[in-house]
Amino acid sequence: MNYLPIFSVNWTRNQIVTLLLFLMTIVNVNANASSPDELYKQGNDQYLKQNYNQAIEKYEALVKTHGASFEVYFNLGNSYYKMGDFTKAILNYERAKKIKPFDDDLAMNLALANQNTVDKIESTPKVFYQTWWNNYVMGSTVDYRSKLALAAIWIAFVCACLYLLSYKYAI
Repeated sequence: MNYLPIFSVNWTRNQIVTLLLFLMTIVNVNANASSPDELYKQGNDQYLKQNYNQAIEKYEALVKTHGASFEVYFNLGNSYYKMGDFTKAILNYERAKKIKPFDDDLAMNLALANQNTVDKIESTPKVFYQTWWNNYVMGSTVDYRSKLALAAIWIAFVCACLYLLSYKYAI
């Protein structure tokens, strides 16, 4: 006497293999699931214990599974710096800089890492309008730029009205 209907069905070999693979996948996903906060804490603990290789593994796993963040790239850069791998430290500092461009600690660490490189490559100077545009975009807030755009629209509207009125009252 069968208690479960699953045993009363004549299963083919392919169906059994598919079911087993599906169940193993579910078990594997649940076994490897760890929260980003837990991985970040483990990486920080390894960093404080000066186990930089393990810290790098935790931070890399965090980036791979849960995406990028400023803190993770910053700590990853610090770990590579402590290991003496300055190129990977600079790479991760630059990644962190894309997320948070005006961080003072990041700028200091990036400068220190650049001082330890063998090749001193000077960046090519930018054209003046690129420098102005970058300073405008990075140095101002969205609120300021929206107010500036509204003021430009109003000035254009007033100029257009004056232009049209000049034809009506031409001498």
